[in-house]
Amino acid sequence: MRAAGVEPDRVTYNVLLNACAVARAGPERAMAIFDAMVAEGISPDVISYTSLIKAIC
Repeated sequence: MRAAGVEPDRVTYNVLLNACAVARAGPERAMAIFDAMVAEGISPDVISYTSLIKAIC
């Protein structure tokens, strides 16, 4: 995305977190995405936390 000049936003990260939950990608992958989101200065919302919890459980 960045190579094309598009910066990910909260919606982008929420989609990735939800994909981790649906695909059972594992808590490590979901946490890495969540940490990247926060490192980018993007504040998680209720959807972010819900998707993260689903990915971990």
